[in-house]
Amino acid sequence: SRVIHACTKSAAYHCELLFSDGKSLIVTPKYLGIGLKSYNFYNWALVPIPGIDEETEIDIREKCESILAKKPKYDYLGAISGFFGSKKENSDKWFCSELIAYLLKPYIPTLDTDKWMTPDRLWKLLSDRIDNIYYYYMNN
Repeated sequence: SRVIHACTKSAAYHCELLFSDGKSLIVTPKYLGIGLKSYNFYNWALVPIPGIDEETEIDIREKCESILAKKPKYDYLGAISGFFGSKKENSDKWFCSELIAYLLKPYIPTLDTDKWMTPDRLWKLLSDRIDNIYYYYMNN
């Protein structure tokens, strides 16, 4: 995480996808999978994802489980190589924000997964989307 933080120069250096049943998609060098985790919310920023209904969440989870069934590895190089302008080249390896963006892209078309997706960039894109949606609802 220190290497990611140094390369991305961002406050956020890890992210997880929390499902409604309390289980999370966790992508770290030590663990890739869906599991239960206790969160210290003092250290985490939760970003709700508007427009993701129960059926969509099931679709996302099934796609996630399909990828995990292939036993992917953690993408050490991918986690830092975007800093040098590289793009994703190996679908057998993932880092946290890259996999989450890939899973959400069909439901949030504005997520540009062709660019390097750091945890900080994903957080900002999702947060901006929420602000825009709330602004729309407040003004209509």
